Amino acid sequence: MYAEPEARLEPRGGGPVRRLARAFAAERERWPLWVPVGIGGGVAGYFVLPFEPAAAWAPALLIAALCLGCIGYRRLRKSGRGEAMVIVAFLLGAPALGFTAIEVESYRLAAPVLNARLGPVLVRGRIVAQEPGIKGVRLTVAVSAIDRLAPAREPARVRIRVRPSLAPVGGQTFTNGAEIRVLAILMPPPPPAVPGGFDFARSAWFKGIGAVGFAVRAPELAQGGAPSGWLAALRGAIGDLRATLFRRITQALPGAAGGIAAALMTGERSAIISWLFPNG
Repeated sequence: MYAEPEARLEPRGGGPVRRLARAFAAERERWPLWVPVGIGGGVAGYFVLPFEPAAAWAPALLIAALCLGCIGYRRLRKSGRGEAMVIVAFLLGAPALGFTAIEVESYRLAAPVLNARLGPVLVRGRIVAQEPGIKGVRLTVAVSAIDRLAPAREPARVRIRVRPSLAPVGGQTFTNGAEIRVLAILMPPPPPAVPGGFDFARSAWFKGIGAVGFAVRAPELAQGGAPSGWLAALRGAIGDLRATLFRRITQALPGAAGGIAAALMTGERSAIISWLFPNG
């Protein structure tokens, strides 16, 4: 056993660092609760940086913090001293863990992003998500090929809006997992509309979306493009159910009431946005 933190940190005077150490030591039983706070601080630090940091320094700092924490903990168990080492290890290790996690995630999801307007161009791929809305449906397509783009420059996914007037060819209906062809105009994901506003480009990066755009011709189901497998069929059924609910709710309750009800039932907020910004 070891002495209480107050006994080890006597005298009670000292500078700001000593007072901070005493306050942190008094929170020993709640240290695990502060770990998510430190991890979140590391994640926030990554996004605040105006440049992409070197890949090695955050994992190196994390390893150093783990070693320091282990040494401090052993000293704490044996002699009742070493709490300062544990505190320093925590203050360095938790943010480094968050920083490392988000850095690894960004490298894992790295994919080409379109850097200029392109099209009309034929996009081939598989539907992975459908978002119904007042102004049409947004299809998220896992790209297999884009005309006039080399494979190394093709985004992993694109999001294409299909207007209600562009009904699928031959009355076909699409489900998640279906292979389609669509002639579309593609653009880079837009930056924030105002300084400090929502950064769609950053959100799209972590979803693997490297381009957005709109269809100029009705999509076509590719040859043999129907989804296969029970998981694809289940996803397709859920997507169809959401689209049907959205359409029926907004038809029965036009305006803001229908938009709010559809958002609560299906999670799709486009009807609310269309009501708030009718010319957007």
